[in-house]
Amino acid sequence: MFMGPGVFVLLGFSALAVDISLITMAEQQAQATADAASHAALVAYRSSASPAAGLTAGNAAANYIINRNQVGTGQADLTPGFPKYRIYDHATGNFLPPSGTTGINAVEVQIDRLDTNANAQQTLLASMFGVNSVDIDARGVTAHQMRAIMLVQDFSCSMNGSNMQASRTATTGFFAYLQNFQQPGDMFGITGYADQGVDNVGYGTLVRTDDPWLPLMLTTPANWSLIQSKINGICSRDNMKDIAGVTTISPGNVCNWNNAYVGPDPDSSTGSLGVCTNPSIGMQMAIDELANKGKTHKTYFRGMVVFSDGVFNTTNSKPNCGASAADSTAEAIIAADEAFTLHDINIWTVLLDTGGSINISQMEALERGIGDTYETNAAADLPAIYRTIAEQIPTTLVF
Repeated sequence: MFMGPGVFVLLGFSALAVDISLITMAEQQAQATADAASHAALVAYRSSASPAAGLTAGNAAANYIINRNQVGTGQADLTPGFPKYRIYDHATGNFLPPSGTTGINAVEVQIDRLDTNANAQQTLLASMFGVNSVDIDARGVTAHQMRAIMLVQDFSCSMNGSNMQASRTATTGFFAYLQNFQQPGDMFGITGYADQGVDNVGYGTLVRTDDPWLPLMLTTPANWSLIQSKINGICSRDNMKDIAGVTTISPGNVCNWNNAYVGPDPDSSTGSLGVCTNPSIGMQMAIDELANKGKTHKTYFRGMVVFSDGVFNTTNSKPNCGASAADSTAEAIIAADEAFTLHDINIWTVLLDTGGSINISQMEALERGIGDTYETNAAADLPAIYRTIAEQIPTTLVF
């Protein structure tokens, strides 16, 4: 049978199509494997007891991933000299060699399937035209991601007593987790709300202002004690009288909202914080800190945790409990949309269900990104919930 030249052209295109698909798949698999290996190596390194142990664990983790992931029709090799442990400079975007093991916050992994190593990806049909194999390689880099987190705290009247005590304990545990698993450049802050927002003063849970109670600040060792003292100082008042030093809340030493909201706060002439629940103002202050004041940049993971124990019942335009729950929720949703859509701020929400007309749907309507909603009717559950959220905050950035 005579086969015209068109048949050979057809076969050539068929071979090309099949092998291009195979090579494309192998390249994608190689990149995914390199990314996963660098991520595993960095997590293992940072989880180890010492830098030396971290290098051993990181190398083992990278090899584990590489050896268990297929690239094309075979497995890739770890390129000699990798993993490389580096310093990623978030400000410049550069990866710098470390001085010894000091400051390492990134791992680079390169893998390959090369003809020189007798491990190239073999072609399926292109060998008819003399193309027997193709080299495949990929590079993955994972760096620790700086995190900027704002807690949005309910200071409304219903938080009086044990609810506030449990919330403060939860806040302390959340911050302690970030301390224990810190990344260079992490930032942390708290904003509070009732009718209005709260001021950044000594025990300032009662002052009406547009500023957060604790501004977003780097969680460097120099700031840890300041942040902790602020958390310890939440609601450390009794009948509007300052308590000397940093005190721990006890059953006889709690905020007395019935007295606290009568007349102006002695620390300010602007009046008291209020007794109602307006999360939108607290969320907006958090947005300002996270995104509008130039304190973070695009490589930061930005997160917000919104806590409430009651129905939203006021807005910025209708203070003093003058708005419906639907209107108040709608205003909070606007803040949530701004946070996530414009500024990539992920939102978790926590509801302490004290009964009555509380509806978890108002909190679920605010969660954004990788955030989730948690509900409990026991204040004692709050520390565990906050710990769970802290563990969910991403710590790595894959390049």
